[in-house]
Amino acid sequence: MATLFIRAHTYTADKAGGILDEADRQPDACTHVDQPQRPKWLGGNAATVRQKIADYMATRESLTLKNGQEATRKRRHDARCLVAGVFSYPVPVSGMGAFAANPVEMKRFIDWSRQSQDFIKREFGKDTVFCVHLDESHPHIHFFAVGNANKIHHGLKAEFDDTGKRRAAADRSEAHKAGLRGLLNDYWLTVGQNLGFNREEGVRPIWRVKDRQIRAKIADIDKALTRQPDESTKQKRDELWEKSPKAKRPSLSF
Repeated sequence: MATLFIRAHTYTADKAGGILDEADRQPDACTHVDQPQRPKWLGGNAATVRQKIADYMATRESLTLKNGQEATRKRRHDARCLVAGVFSYPVPVSGMGAFAANPVEMKRFIDWSRQSQDFIKREFGKDTVFCVHLDESHPHIHFFAVGNANKIHHGLKAEFDDTGKRRAAADRSEAHKAGLRGLLNDYWLTVGQNLGFNREEGVRPIWRVKDRQIRAKIADIDKALTRQPDESTKQKRDELWEKSPKAKRPSLSF
């Protein structure tokens, strides 16, 4: 059974315009798509998100001074104020035509769309705006949530504890990863499990490991797991992957 996919990034106000143009399939803003098609917006559109960003940036930020008093200040121009992400359906667009003749699969696709949107609204806010794309390899829906990214992005939220931002970079990095893993797990428990999708397949892809010898070791472990699944072997595989230097993920395309 195929695996669901979800991903979320943060952006500053000056970067949001390009992201929204790309999502809206504006000319010259979506060169990664061979045959761009007009998207379907839900809960608003690109202009709605732009206005939400402008309204948010126009408000003053609350803060606590060293003496304990409350104050406000103008928001920094480089404040990350947009969380934008994507969740994708694991059936190629080329196979979507067969759905019309299969009521069970069509219902599953519709349920995935509705349940995923409900999940995103619970996690990122009821005012989240969605954009549906059917002009790439797989059907996918982008989401746009405006606000303080430190408080709404699961990875960034996890970097803070009761005393403020964690001081050690290693601690922040581990907490960030744990926050995003929590989002993925909750998505599968809330949506994927109900619809019969797999969990965590491809979460630690071999291609990200820089060392060729380690990639080969992981490939051998994956073959062994295919022949005989074993939780302890899988754990060793994950530990080897985590300790290995990784290449950066490609930037998120809209």
